[in-house]
Amino acid sequence: MIGHAKAGFVSCNDRANVRSCSTTTCSIVSYVVKDGTYSSDCYVNGASVNLGTINSKWYRLNLNAGGYGYVSAHYCSGNLYQC
Repeated sequence: MIGHAKAGFVSCNDRANVRSCSTTTCSIVSYVVKDGTYSSDCYVNGASVNLGTINSKWYRLNLNAGGYGYVSAHYCSGNLYQC
């Protein structure tokens, strides 16, 4: 599970996988849902994702079980600083 809206947050516009690191080859640890809001404190630059446009920003989400997961900025947005 993913923490919801603590310090900072991101809003997601579609369902997407949350991964253990900032690339699509890392394991899936959770997912976000369309119109969901999730706890996040920053973003990282990771592997580029090309879905019509290329984006290498990944939001670091705070997981309820502890630790972090990463979701591509193609699916979520927020006003956060780089980690």
